[in-house]
Amino acid sequence: MKKNEVVIGAVYLAKVSNKITRVRIDKQCKSYNNRTYWLATNLSSGRVIRIGSAARLRRRCVENK
Repeated sequence: MKKNEVVIGAVYLAKVSNKITRVRIDKQCKSYNNRTYWLATNLSSGRVIRIGSAARLRRRCVENK
């Protein structure tokens, strides 16, 4: 994916710890050197994770599952 395709509040399939899991994008942030990253909630564990690159997001997920 590309970073302009990421929607806040949407659910995506993402690679987390070498596994594909569902995450919900909660917030977009900028680091001290103006790099964009996202704070997301891992829906299987409930933990907040940091996604530093849109390449970790595979595709948008259907929320009815």
